[in-house]
Amino acid sequence: MRKMIELSSRFIIAFLLIATVCSDAAKKIAYIYQDLGAGVVSSVHAKKMLEEVLGNRYEIREINSQEIIQGAWKENAVLLFMPGGRSSGYAKKLDGEGNKQIRQFVENGGAYLGICAGAYYGGSKVEFDKSAEHGYVFTRELSFYNGVIEGPTFYPFSYGSYEGASATPIVLPDGKKLTVYYKGGCNFLEHEKCENVEILACYENDKVAIVKMPFGSGIVILSGVHFEIDPNFLINDAPEDGEPFLEPIIPELMNDDTERIAFCSYILGELGIASEDDDHDCECQDTDAQDK
Repeated sequence: MRKMIELSSRFIIAFLLIATVCSDAAKKIAYIYQDLGAGVVSSVHAKKMLEEVLGNRYEIREINSQEIIQGAWKENAVLLFMPGGRSSGYAKKLDGEGNKQIRQFVENGGAYLGICAGAYYGGSKVEFDKSAEHGYVFTRELSFYNGVIEGPTFYPFSYGSYEGASATPIVLPDGKKLTVYYKGGCNFLEHEKCENVEILACYENDKVAIVKMPFGSGIVILSGVHFEIDPNFLINDAPEDGEPFLEPIIPELMNDDTERIAFCSYILGELGIASEDDDHDCECQDTDAQDK
């Protein structure tokens, strides 16, 4: 009798282990890039956003440049999230084989979400602060967006501080407005010359803030605004010297925070990634873009 109980116990344990392994193997992964160039605040809030919207449907992991170059990550990946920061850091680590792996991932059906620096990085030509002494024009290898990506859209801008951070309204395709965090982000020129580019949001000055485009079998969304930023945690997650610039804009961001979360769910849906609550809807589902 004791032997039968022991065998039954072993069988149950083995079954649970196999079930766990199978479950882990089957679960798809949303990756957040975390290496040279990735900004701390954007990365932290990217993870919070994905956890809140996706729940337990997907595993959320950080990934570095070496892991991207090795390529094994593509097997179970559904999303590569490139956060805000500095795209020059991304290029230093990923130019060549890393970018080749990313392009293959998207071409074969994956999703790329680039916000701020991640958006600049997803273009082919960038014009950044070119009227200033330290401004520059450069090319990028990913080249998902074949028009010019220009920035910053709004001034002032400072590399070393939060000066210029703002609560910026964007206009959705249905005409509704959503106020989200902005700092140094881009806009998309020549979109009318680019094939299959869909406009998901514009700034109030009619410059294009968020674009979506197919690439092979996959989807790319690039955003000049930080809709991943949660104002409830922004000051706590930012350096102390950022508080004077951030504190005045928190109330405006808080006013639209429920709509922001719904918009995050909508964006992930546009990338083909199901949220934890498929009914967590944004009143912007008519995505027939209008050139502005």
